[in-house]
Amino acid sequence: MAQAQRHNAGEIVISAGLRSAEKRCCNSLRARYLERANEVLILAGDGTLHWLVNQLTEAQAQRLILSPIPCGTGNDFARDLGLLRADWRMREDEQLTLASVDIGELHGTRFVNAASRGLAADLVQRQGVRSKLWFGRVSYVLGVLAWWMRYQYQPHQANTPVLQSLLVGRFLGGGLCLAPQADRRHGLLTRVTVSAAPRRQLLGVLWAVLRGRHAAHPLVRIEQQQEFLLQASALEIDGEYYADPIAGAANVLRSFITVRVARRQRANTVCGRSIKESTV
Repeated sequence: MAQAQRHNAGEIVISAGLRSAEKRCCNSLRARYLERANEVLILAGDGTLHWLVNQLTEAQAQRLILSPIPCGTGNDFARDLGLLRADWRMREDEQLTLASVDIGELHGTRFVNAASRGLAADLVQRQGVRSKLWFGRVSYVLGVLAWWMRYQYQPHQANTPVLQSLLVGRFLGGGLCLAPQADRRHGLLTRVTVSAAPRRQLLGVLWAVLRGRHAAHPLVRIEQQQEFLLQASALEIDGEYYADPIAGAANVLRSFITVRVARRQRANTVCGRSIKESTV
C-alpha cells in the first residue's frame, strides 16, 4: 500500500506502492523512521494518508509534520487545504507555514476526509484500480452514473438514505464539494444525508452537487455536530472499503495532526469561493 524511505535529515518520503509491502513498511515506519523523523512527505493520495494516520501514535501525530503531495486519484485532503499542485513543497521556506487541523475517528479508525455509507461504499467496492488509472478523478463521476443506472427505488426503504457521509473537510470523491461549510479548524463533523427517491430525482441531486447547489435540495440534509452515531453494514473511509458491519459514534480529534502548507496560493475557485491565501 505504501513504501517509505529516508530522504533528507529528519524527513521520510512515503509513496504509493505494492500492498505486499504494507506490513514491512508499517514495521519499518514504527521501529526505524517515525521516532527519528520530524517531517513526513506523502507522495500519494487520500488512501495512503488514511493508512499513515492510523499507524501514528498520538505522540507521533502531535510531533510530526505531514506534507501531503497530491499524487493520488482523489487528493481531497490536499485539495481541502488549498494544495492544488504537486510542486507546492518546492517553494522557499518563507512561503510555507504550519497548520494544526482536525481529523475524525470512528470506532477506533481515524479518517482524514470522510466516513460514508450507502452509495460511496458501493462505489469503492466496485471501483477497480484500472478505472482509476485510466480515468483519474472522472472515474468517481462515472462510478456514480453506473450506480444510478443500477439503482432501483423501493418505497418500503424510503427511510434508508442512499448516501450518508460524515466529513471533516469539504470534499468527497475526487473534488465533489459535498460539505461547503465544513472547516477542519472548528472541531465539527458535517453529516450530509441524501434521502432515497426515484432515479429521476436522484439525478437532480447529482446535478446539484456538480454545480455546488445541493445544500438547498429537498432530498439533501446537512448538519454539523461534534459527534454523530453511525450504523452501517459496510463503509467507505477515505476511499478505502471496510466490509465489516459497524455501529458507533464518530467524533472529531481536534488539531490532531500538523500539516505543512503553502502560505499563498494562486487564485482558484474552490467550493464557490476564490482562494488566494492558504485555507488554514
